[in-house]
Amino acid sequence: MYPLIAAATFAISSVIMKHLSPYGSALKLNFFRTSVGAVLFIVHAVVTGVIADVFTLSLWTVVLLILSVVFNVVLGDSSYFASQEIIGVKIATPIVNLYPLLTILMAFVFLSEPVTPLFIVGTVTIILGVVLLSTHEEENPHELRVVGFIYAIMALVLYAAGVLAVTFASVEVDAIVANSIRLPSAAVLLFTISRSPIKRKTLDLDRRFMWIMAVTGFLGTYISSYFLVLSAQTLGAGMTAVLTSLGPLFALPLAIFWLKEKVTVKIITGTVISIIGLILVLS
Repeated sequence: MYPLIAAATFAISSVIMKHLSPYGSALKLNFFRTSVGAVLFIVHAVVTGVIADVFTLSLWTVVLLILSVVFNVVLGDSSYFASQEIIGVKIATPIVNLYPLLTILMAFVFLSEPVTPLFIVGTVTIILGVVLLSTHEEENPHELRVVGFIYAIMALVLYAAGVLAVTFASVEVDAIVANSIRLPSAAVLLFTISRSPIKRKTLDLDRRFMWIMAVTGFLGTYISSYFLVLSAQTLGAGMTAVLTSLGPLFALPLAIFWLKEKVTVKIITGTVISIIGLILVLS
């Protein structure tokens, strides 16, 4: 259940982020969302008394924890967004969503995690379903460019490396302690990037925005990150990557009823295929 909770809360948070897009750029919104999670984890660590454990971690563990968010949040997401802008969602999404397969291979090589034929079949099925759920018929095709494919491949590798890094680093580390390092690091990096003049955009900080952002941060960074680490600790990198990639499946109800997205044959097919893949993976 850990990776499914992580996927569901992150997906719901992402739908809310899309609703907040008029308030500012994705980088600025992601900074606010991540900052909420960072503050919550630090407060949680202080209240429970585990904050002292942060200073007992080895330098290598701290580096891996920071690298995990650099790979996933800072570099991975940025590469993915760049690939979408250049080659379009329909092409970028299928490439990037292959990252669970790469994660499984890397986990097999570096962590000796077991791989069964049924698990591979289920993984491929889930990826196909997620691809169908993540693309839309009404999008206009973009010009194909080599650099767009390079960004997509970069995102694929970075996402896999991020899951592997957090699995390596958090084997014997409390999930609260781990995220007390991961989330503040991500917030600092996002703040630095979002202050770039190129990315600058007016942000209207009214009361409604702050309340919604608080909910988004609680779900998308605090709850999601907590269960992501728990999943990596208990299920390993491969299973975590596969099951957390089901995010679009959980975001679907909100996208339909709140954002008023149309229900298409592709969406229904993608949902059914994703559920079949989930059953196979968990068998």
